Amino acid sequence: MKKPTKPKAFNIYFDTFQHVEMLTMEQRGELFTALYEYAVNERITEFNNGMVKMAFSFFKAQIKRDFEKYYEKCEKLRQNALKRYEKDNDTANACNCSQEEKEEEKE
Repeated sequence: MKKPTKPKAFNIYFDTFQHVEMLTMEQRGELFTALYEYAVNERITEFNNGMVKMAFSFFKAQIKRDFEKYYEKCEKLRQNALKRYEKDNDTANACNCSQEEKEEEKE
């Protein structure tokens, strides 16, 4: 499946607050920056702190799942659009054929 452009956002869910709450403000900043780096550039930050690394792993897994759902939805919509396009072309061709047959009958 060809990946469409990346989503313009990533979600942070309320149920992850319990993990973030255990971090210091500095660690939260490090985590938040690493999440952006992962979501935007697909780069995984090296962490010196095990707590930040563990919290990042929760978010990373969710971001990955959300992006995959987004890509699957885009592909489904693309397939539906192709089907509509093919159907419209078939209808247009059928109309053209009918018109051509009518013209031939007149001659």
